[in-house]
Amino acid sequence: MCGSRWVPPILKITLFDPEAALGPGVYALSGKYWDQGDSVLVHIQLQDADGTIFTARRVAALNTIDDGLLPLRPEREFGRIAVNRPGVIRFELESNRGREPTYRIGDALVLYLTTDVDGWLYCFYLQGHDNILVKMFPNALHEDPAIRGGPRISMPGPFFQFNFDMQEPAGVDLVKCFIADRDVTADLPPTLQAMEFAPLPSDMRFRLHEIFRDIPNVSVTEASLVVTVLP
Repeated sequence: MCGSRWVPPILKITLFDPEAALGPGVYALSGKYWDQGDSVLVHIQLQDADGTIFTARRVAALNTIDDGLLPLRPEREFGRIAVNRPGVIRFELESNRGREPTYRIGDALVLYLTTDVDGWLYCFYLQGHDNILVKMFPNALHEDPAIRGGPRISMPGPFFQFNFDMQEPAGVDLVKCFIADRDVTADLPPTLQAMEFAPLPSDMRFRLHEIFRDIPNVSVTEASLVVTVLP
């Protein structure tokens, strides 16, 4: 539980040999943890042969965890930012290389967007290796978030004169887009109104859902795309 909203754990771990019998000094160990940005909430559970369960909950600062020993976020696991909540607008997102594309560093990423009505688009890019989130669109080269409904739109394309070139490091990244039925730019925090292609605050990837969903008098639909980047 994080605040008043339930958030699924990043990973559930169970260490138990099903062929081994629980007995004196032998326990079943299981647990879950939640990545909370600057800290990790850990819930550990021990069960003995009688079915008695012992639990502990602890919060660990992120800088005290050796991510090299056990990666905190498994590859291709992005947490809540990758969960696409439905809306009344039909919105599809893919790339010129399919729905789970692979690119090499230096290749150009091309997004294909389809919506059934005119809308206002806001897209973000999460580098999975370093958990760095940047705003892709709108940007300094195209500040208007409005897009037309109907035929598939290519970005970059005739109306979007900019490129998305894949950069280091290699890894598994995520494109996350929100489309709204009105211009919500003025309702966003100042950091999300900025047009620079620069890293956003480290906790922003945990808050994007709430920021867009808490805007009044608007309908929002979400879509995401997992991108594999090779050297």
